[in-house]
Amino acid sequence: MNDYLELFLAQTKIRGSEKTSQDYERHIKKFLNKIDKNVTDISYWDLLNYYDTEFKDVKVNSKRTYMSAILSFFKFLYEQNIIESDITKSFKLPKAEIKDMDYLSQEEAQEVAKLCESESRNPYRKKAMFVMLVNTGMRASELANLKLHDVGDEWINVVGAKGNKFRRIPLHPSVKKAVDDYIKHERGYTNQPYLFVNQWGNKLSHDNISRDLARVMAKSNIDKHISAHRLRDSFATIQYINGTDFKNIQETMGHSSIQMTLHYIQKVDEKRKNQIIGSGVEF
Repeated sequence: MNDYLELFLAQTKIRGSEKTSQDYERHIKKFLNKIDKNVTDISYWDLLNYYDTEFKDVKVNSKRTYMSAILSFFKFLYEQNIIESDITKSFKLPKAEIKDMDYLSQEEAQEVAKLCESESRNPYRKKAMFVMLVNTGMRASELANLKLHDVGDEWINVVGAKGNKFRRIPLHPSVKKAVDDYIKHERGYTNQPYLFVNQWGNKLSHDNISRDLARVMAKSNIDKHISAHRLRDSFATIQYINGTDFKNIQETMGHSSIQMTLHYIQKVDEKRKNQIIGSGVEF
């Protein structure tokens, strides 16, 4: 069974990312340990029973995430003729909940950048990471994997992005300055090729970056849930409000479909519509 799982995770890593593969592995192993059967003996009813009993108090979108990993694995087993029937075929996941999108305004982004500057530990690194996320639309995992030579004079090369795709992002002057300041004042010499490193010169992980920025956000007066990953929302929103073309936003964010980009834009338009209607004159 481990061979099948390793093969599946290898394919997942090619299509997605290292973090996606790790998350899938965790969810699948938890399921298999709970069911405690050979994969060839697991049925649709095992999937359904696990879903009903394990996710009672879990939010809908989290249920979808956890269960999608398991369903994808059994779909893979069927396609590889390891199991005889597609036990996932009749399994219907609930519709995703549409969340209100929190994003930073330009003024709020400037406030957070100043908070980064006032940090007692690693202020230059925190500001560089924050400014880069807000002005590039990169994922936190992509930021963690960014290497020194990926940042040029005019472009940032994102290598091994989600789905192992390559893309180029225009280098905003504020990003270049923040990165240059970080390299000059904090990064120091290290054999590591990665741009963002800790005090020992080792690569920062996705979790390190998220924790660093979460601590800064917690000190602000901004009452919004803004994580490192959600700064992509801020990038898309600020770009849209300032008139950037949909296609340019899509390509910069690395979306495979324009529909994924429109998902961000529609929420902005919906919020604007509600504000206008709610503030109109009653007759």
